[in-house]
Amino acid sequence: MKEKDAQFKTDRKLVMYVEKNDGAYQPIETGSYMIQTHFDDFLEKRLNLKNNYSTKLRRGEISPIEYYRILINISISDLASRIGLSSHKVKKHLLPENFESIKLDILKRYADVFRIPVANMFQLLDQDDSNQKFEQIKSENPLIVVTTIREDKDANN
Repeated sequence: MKEKDAQFKTDRKLVMYVEKNDGAYQPIETGSYMIQTHFDDFLEKRLNLKNNYSTKLRRGEISPIEYYRILINISISDLASRIGLSSHKVKKHLLPENFESIKLDILKRYADVFRIPVANMFQLLDQDDSNQKFEQIKSENPLIVVTTIREDKDANN
């Protein structure tokens, strides 16, 4: 790729190796065509997906396991292999009526795959102000997490 073809104006930077006018390949810092043209659309679609499944979770149409599974975009079979259960058992856990009977050690395995505290299986953290930031800190007790809401100083920049 020639240097002139790699120049894109975006806030997110990318380092590319391009052919300079003298024929040498050197790195340049530029934006990305994909980010410039599609990233905002991707973020909007992810937000819509999260909002839609958040509504389904609140209505009791899905379990928290299905909610987090969709958010991290993992298949049922992959999730099953990561937690050591059959796909059939995981499918049952996606339904809210079966969620209540899941043992704590299995919930912990799900939470580890989703990279969330177990406590988040029982609560939905809703951010209604873009200046808010949730901070969750593990405690010495593996079942307890301390959740703090702080003003996000980076949101104003």
